[in-house]
Amino acid sequence: MGKIIKDSTNMKRATTMVRRISKKKKRVVTTIDSMPKELIGEVLARVASASFTDMFSAKLSCKTFHQVAEDRYIYKHVSLNNFPIVAWSPLNEMQQVFLTKCEECENPNLIFRQAVVDYFGGEQLESRLIIRRLDKAIQLGHIGAFYLRCILLIFSGNNELKERGVESLINMKKCKKYGSDLRAYRDELIGILNMIWVENSVLEDRPICCIMRDDHEKRRIWADINEDEATYCEACDIDNEIRLISSFFPHL
Repeated sequence: MGKIIKDSTNMKRATTMVRRISKKKKRVVTTIDSMPKELIGEVLARVASASFTDMFSAKLSCKTFHQVAEDRYIYKHVSLNNFPIVAWSPLNEMQQVFLTKCEECENPNLIFRQAVVDYFGGEQLESRLIIRRLDKAIQLGHIGAFYLRCILLIFSGNNELKERGVESLINMKKCKKYGSDLRAYRDELIGILNMIWVENSVLEDRPICCIMRDDHEKRRIWADINEDEATYCEACDIDNEIRLISSFFPHL
């Protein structure tokens, strides 16, 4: 009799424990569902901006996340860092749908990457059309697109446009907000260049920004200063920037 009572007591304890766990699960679900969709969207957008794989993992975690993650705002901010620049093999249906949504939602990272591929890959597009794409990416907050725009103007072959590009890049370097991150923008561009065939014939001749270059070069040699450290004026600084970028171009 005592054994039956003991078993009955254990059963009641187990039942109570299961009910408590069940209530906790229900409270968690209710908490997520009760959160404003805008707040969930902002959280997922931050996750997506760091890693699109983390975003997809979040989508699979619950129904609410899956629904909110399909919002245009998420696809506009999703990172493409781990997504191939050039597909060496055909994209599967899921990848194609993903990129199409990013394009429809005006993802600035996608616009920037496409502009780099089109220009440096030698696509027969007018420079102004590529500049227009970059302007769109800039409007959407992609600062690296502004850096690339300056580079393209300098390589344009037009003196007026080159001067405009030099002036813009000088101002960017001086800007406290963006100047300190300029290396990151350059590295982002170089990272893409390392993944594509650079074939634009415009890049064959490296533009010269400093009109006193020869004089400064003599001073550098006399002072025995390393070329990387030789900056005698703002235009010299831009020449060094162009040299760094050009070093990643193949011999066309």
